[in-house]
Amino acid sequence: METKEKSGFYVWKEMAAYTGVSFATKRHSHFYHQFCFSLDKPFLLRGKNGKDFYSQAALVPSGVSHETTFGNDRFIILLIDPLLFAVSYQTGFIHKEGDPAFDLTDIISNSDILFFETELKSNQSEAKNKILQLLKDKFILENQRNIDNRIKDSLSFIQQDELDQLTLKQISKITKLSPSRFRHLFRSETGITFSSYKLWKKMQKAIFTLIEQKDLMNAAYEGGFFDQPHFNRVLRRSFGLSPSELKKNTHFELKIFSS
Repeated sequence: METKEKSGFYVWKEMAAYTGVSFATKRHSHFYHQFCFSLDKPFLLRGKNGKDFYSQAALVPSGVSHETTFGNDRFIILLIDPLLFAVSYQTGFIHKEGDPAFDLTDIISNSDILFFETELKSNQSEAKNKILQLLKDKFILENQRNIDNRIKDSLSFIQQDELDQLTLKQISKITKLSPSRFRHLFRSETGITFSSYKLWKKMQKAIFTLIEQKDLMNAAYEGGFFDQPHFNRVLRRSFGLSPSELKKNTHFELKIFSS
């Protein structure tokens, strides 16, 4: 089923959502939990094992390698912050080494996927809470455990500071920890290194600039990257797309919500 509808990219603090046709990416892994849904025929994902993985509803957990393929069917991607929400294993997920995702077709129905699409297109400011609640009701997501207050404070500070100027020594001093202790505690509490998390925040800022302005050099600068080639390499490794490929998607409608 071919669609001429404009694609939407919606961003909240806790998650981001894409609605539109599926697009091709190279194999990559990223920080977010990624949900993929199709209202038409099953989509194709591939993981490290190189095998085809077909599904109409799937979850790619944080850090799992995968790639997507192009299609003309109605497609939804949800990116959920793993520092705020954890994958619940009460549903008995069975994950094979090298597979790109958990199959959710026995848990998420077509009516659920239609609900996601309707909320994202017609009730956008409230869609986040309703979508997250459904995923919790299905025992797919649960609130992440409380993390150490010192690390929580550092995350809040990272949101406000100029990331290209923020050093490990500076942030550890704010939390009253030695650099080595902060580095260890940050990874144990968040599941990601401080340098990797900092890179993710820079990438997020650069992508928003690129989608809004379509200027590669300015996007790299705003994100705090050394230069455009550095931005190119990090984006491809993280999302399987080059900046020029993302720039070509002129049909994106970007909306950022404050809560």
